[in-house]
Parts: sequence; structure tokens; C-alpha cells
Amino acid sequence: MPPPFRLSVLDQSPISEGSSGAEALQNTLDLARLADRLGYHRYWVAEHHGGPMLAGPSPEALIGPIAAATTRLRVGSGGVMLPYYSPFKVAETFSLLAGLFPGPFLHIGGDEPYGMPDQAYGVYVRRLKQAAQALGKRTVGWQESIRAGADPGHVIQYWMDASSLGVGGEAPVPPEVAARVTANYRRARTDLEQALAHGVPVIVSPQAHCYFDVPYAEASADPRQRERRDHVGLRSYARQTLADTFDWEPVAELGPAARPDHIAGIGAALWCETVRDIDDLTFLLLPRLAGAAEKAWGAPGAVRWPEHRDALARHERLWAQDGLTFFSAART
Repeated sequence: MPPPFRLSVLDQSPISEGSSGAEALQNTLDLARLADRLGYHRYWVAEHHGGPMLAGPSPEALIGPIAAATTRLRVGSGGVMLPYYSPFKVAETFSLLAGLFPGPFLHIGGDEPYGMPDQAYGVYVRRLKQAAQALGKRTVGWQESIRAGADPGHVIQYWMDASSLGVGGEAPVPPEVAARVTANYRRARTDLEQALAHGVPVIVSPQAHCYFDVPYAEASADPRQRERRDHVGLRSYARQTLADTFDWEPVAELGPAARPDHIAGIGAALWCETVRDIDDLTFLLLPRLAGAAEKAWGAPGAVRWPEHRDALARHERLWAQDGLTFFSAART
């Protein structure tokens, strides 16, 4: 029997149209309680600044209330914008949280350190890791964190692939942002090579296959879904078919030198800038989440797209029975 497939939530506390920041934060606590009751594994909050549609700029302030409101969830930060803070302040904040809510892992973030010199970034990440490890924690960080040094006691989360460049999206990325993204992406293969060469475990989360905020390319079989299909998903990504999302294998994604034992797990992400309610959320998740489960559980290449497509048709009846909103692709 395959191990249970663990689901987690990454929440940015989006402010829906006509709502307020306070209501968005209350929605975050309500969603965390629901995830706790449903048996979700982790609840991550992320840091974003300067936007009117997100109410969660301070993960360190939000983690405590979420952890206090739940009983079983592992709660942590899915990202910290390192250039804004001193390492000492971040280390002490997460030291406090780690002491209040004990658990084996601490995610230190560390992705997209744009504008931060490599040397400063390396010092910063090493200090964070040392502080977390001194508390008995095993650290997890986005793949860029390996640039601070390869450490088999650290886990990296691989996310960058060709789709990270934002080519072909309906809303082109501004040139200055695209240049930084491109420069970061060009180092992605070196990140992986370093991890594989030094035995650093990898959580596999390639953007092209495990980011569920990519807009759907197919038309919907249900005309009533047209407005939702056109609204949800980030327009900086090129639209993608369900078949293309499913067409990958975790070990092969890491390159020819990878082995199954290099993989610490499979992770999927859904950024919520365009999500207005729970129906938008499940619409982006389903049916793609079933494909991620197959890749996490199944033997490599055991299920091809035609077989998976037929299985989705059967699952759709179960999702409808449970009252879940899902994308009903015309080709499925």
C-alpha cells in the first residue's frame, strides 16, 4: 500500500472584492480550523508587501494565532523576505515560535533574493540554519537556499523550471522583473546538481507541473464555468492543458543523476491572488491535485495520460457528489 498522501495549505490571506483585511485574516483562521479538522498536514503563510489584495505581510505574527487555533496542523512560514530584516531578528522570532509550537521541521523560505548580494545571502541563510538547528530543528528552504552551502541536514524545495520565465502569458512580466527571474532561473540546474552531488534531500515542486494557479488551456465542458475559468489563475503564466501538467516524472525532473532516494517528497503550490472563495480554490485544485497524487504515489510511468484521463472522469462523479467545484475539461 502506498503511504498516505499528505495535503497542506499555503495561505496568503487574500482580500476578496468588497471585503476587508480584518475579514481576510478571520477567513485565514477559519480555513486553518477547517484544514485541521479535515486532517491536512501543514499550514503555511507567506510574506508579501505593498499590495491591496493580501492581508498577511507578517508570517511571524500570524503563525501564533493559527497554531493556537488548531490542534494537529504543523504551522510555518512559506517565505520570508530576507533582505528586509537582520538575521538576528528573524532567528529570534522563529526561535520563539519554535519553542511555543514544537515540531521537527522549520521552513526558512529563502526564495527569490532579488537585490541581495550572493555573499550576504549566504551569510544570512547560514545564520538562520544554525539558529534553527540549535533548537533541534531540521531546516527546509526553497532551492536557492543551497547557494549558502550544501548541507545534507537541510532539505531544499525545487521549483524553478522553464515556465518560471513567464513566457507566453497573457499578462507579460515587466522587463526589469523578467531579467531578475531569468538570471535566477539560469542558476536552477546548478542548484539541483549541488543537491544531488552532496546528498541534500529535495522536495520536488516544479512550477510547470505543481503550481496549480496556472490558468487552464482547455475549454470547459460546462459553459457555466467560463467566467470562473477566465478569472482564476495568474496571467503571467502561459495557459496549460491537463495533459501537459500531468506529463512528468519526479526523478526524471531532477536530471539524469537523480535517484528515487534523492526525493524527500512531492509538493504542490497554489498562489491565491485570483482566488475569491472556496469554489475558486477547488476549481484550481481539481482535477490537477489527482495528478500530483499519482506522481507522488505511483511507480514511474505506470499510468499514462489516457489512463489518468479516464480515471478523472470517474473521480468527477465523486467530486460532484461531495459538492466540490472542479474544472470539467472538454477533452476529459
